[in-house]
Amino acid sequence: MKLNTRQMAMANALIEHPQLSPENMARKFDISLRTVYRDINKLSDWIFEKGWMEENSFGKLLEKFQDPSFTTMLKKEMNDYSAQPRYTQQDRMELIVMELMLQSEPIKSYLLAQKFGVSEKTVLADLDKCEEWIRPFGLMIEKRPGQGITVRGDEKNVRRMIMDLFYRGNESTQVRETFQELVESKKEEARALKVENRMLGLVSRETIRIIGDQMNRLEEELKENFTDEAYIGLMIHIILAVYRIQNGEKIGIQDGIFEKIKDSKEYQVAQRATKHLENLLGLAIPESEIAYITMHLQGAKIAKKTGEGTREETIKDETVIRLVKRMLDEAKRVAGHSFEQDGELIKGLMIHLKPALSRMVHGMEIRNPLLSQIQKQYQEIYQLAQKVAHVLEEELKKNVPEEEIGYLAMHLGASIERNQEKAAQKKRVLVVCPSGIGTSRWLTTRVKQSFEELEVVGHVPIHEVEDALLEGARIDVVISTVDLGQRDFDYVVVNPLLPEEDRFLLENYFGILSKEKQESSKLYTATEKVNRSRKQFDLSRLKEYLQAFDGLLETFGWKEKVSVTHQKELTRFLAKAIHGADKSLVAQLEEELARREQLGATLVPGSGLALVHGRSKTTDGLVGGVYRLKNPVDFRPAKGEKEEVDTVLLLVISSEASKGAKEAASHISALLLEEPGFVELLRRQSREAVFIKMKEIYEEFVKKYVKSCL
Repeated sequence: MKLNTRQMAMANALIEHPQLSPENMARKFDISLRTVYRDINKLSDWIFEKGWMEENSFGKLLEKFQDPSFTTMLKKEMNDYSAQPRYTQQDRMELIVMELMLQSEPIKSYLLAQKFGVSEKTVLADLDKCEEWIRPFGLMIEKRPGQGITVRGDEKNVRRMIMDLFYRGNESTQVRETFQELVESKKEEARALKVENRMLGLVSRETIRIIGDQMNRLEEELKENFTDEAYIGLMIHIILAVYRIQNGEKIGIQDGIFEKIKDSKEYQVAQRATKHLENLLGLAIPESEIAYITMHLQGAKIAKKTGEGTREETIKDETVIRLVKRMLDEAKRVAGHSFEQDGELIKGLMIHLKPALSRMVHGMEIRNPLLSQIQKQYQEIYQLAQKVAHVLEEELKKNVPEEEIGYLAMHLGASIERNQEKAAQKKRVLVVCPSGIGTSRWLTTRVKQSFEELEVVGHVPIHEVEDALLEGARIDVVISTVDLGQRDFDYVVVNPLLPEEDRFLLENYFGILSKEKQESSKLYTATEKVNRSRKQFDLSRLKEYLQAFDGLLETFGWKEKVSVTHQKELTRFLAKAIHGADKSLVAQLEEELARREQLGATLVPGSGLALVHGRSKTTDGLVGGVYRLKNPVDFRPAKGEKEEVDTVLLLVISSEASKGAKEAASHISALLLEEPGFVELLRRQSREAVFIKMKEIYEEFVKKYVKSCL
């Protein structure tokens, strides 16, 4: 494993000041206390891997920093470590191409060799490989004897290549945060030599802040929010333009484009935006640059509209309406069934198509991070989309890029799934439990296993049940794991493990329900509108899933032979495992966990394992761990006799966590019942085996989410 710049700085700070507290470290590095503990854990893991600590723990780490011989050795190691290259051959090749594209004059090969600490022979070998993957972008590497090396090609293709380089190794949903962190951070940090950092280093932080403010103005003026990819694409484009203007370079554009776009609404918006930038940055921005910004605005995918309704100009566009109708006719011809009754598909295609047409007319590309997965796992739907795309190719006299075909496949696939679901007439139930992440998923699993005629449309904590009923989806009945008291809707209370007597209760209940609904059901129905719970793909939701799993794996606790004698003492230990020496946070979390356990202990009957879980105001995101006890302790379930527990899976999620993070936590807890052997894995296997399984769970969860959107 490797340390990042901040973690190395923390090590050096502890070498100089062994008594430095986590709180002081948080102030010193201008980060949260949670981040400090995460970085210290990384540092501890790194030192443990080196074989310098016999036990990997926070306490042992602090003891080590009291040892002068250790700190002397570590200081030398840190100096050697910081001098090591921070890039692979692939990193170096990408950086070489970036350097060549950003310079207006040829660069000598020996200068590139010096910059990256390799021989000229290595640089020349890298360039031969680079040429292979820049050729599809319409670019070529030109070696001019006596002058140097440069990249030759149209400005549009150079910008496409720069965007491709920037996104390599970066999730598109995380790139926007890179800009925000750069603007908001109060301290300058040395950065590893990476493509994105080279790009961000072209202009000052103040210039990036000004450009970011202007992006917000654009969204306000257009009354639309850009997706992350559209936002970052335009942001990087403007940074590159400012850099080139500041260096006296001329920006050209293909003949004829300016005349096509100068009368558009987007051009007027771009003109006003560049005027603001000129005043704030003291630059003269040419018309060609305004044209490029206009094309970005016309080709931008929209995340959501500011306010109510749909984009009127899109719906009224006769060309879009005509093309959507032709596309649906072609889809019907190929697939053998009609798509014309799917209003959601028609609306989605209309909103998607106008910017897509603009992108294709101007030769602008869009990234589709799920393209390869769609092509491999949903071949029939992708082939259908290819045939539908012929309609656009006939209209534009151009080939439709496969990335655009991938987005068409997502729209068509979702429609096919919605159509298939209409045939299934199931009673729709909402599952409720105290926290929404533990027992509700257990009950959901049991209901699905026991009743084919029931469709669980969601699972929520107690305090969100009213909102869930008002969201618009038809709910036939609420099934709860606890008594909800007097409510305005009917509900059934069952044990989360759904024993035989509770299954019998539900069988009788739904028999009564079917008779009552013929007359006048007393059960709560939020609206006549039926929402079939088919997800629409959302990159921000996918990002929430990934962040939740990443955060959990990064901070996942693990301890063997925990010495406690009763459940209350165990709860206190778990709170300390999360918050360390912070007595206030420990006390608050201990109280929250104890309050949750009072509603019913969440043990897996007959397994020796308990899931201690809940929501907390003291944590960020999703945290947890596996803790194996030296001696078993008694747990008392919601119903039945007490049982001995020797292993605890702890899952705590922030009260303010995103919906995606909550769903990720629910998925993990459900595995205790759904995944064969998962309980024994947690109780018996090594930490490495558990981590491998958690990563597999992580990947499978993401795949299932993507599949549910198609």
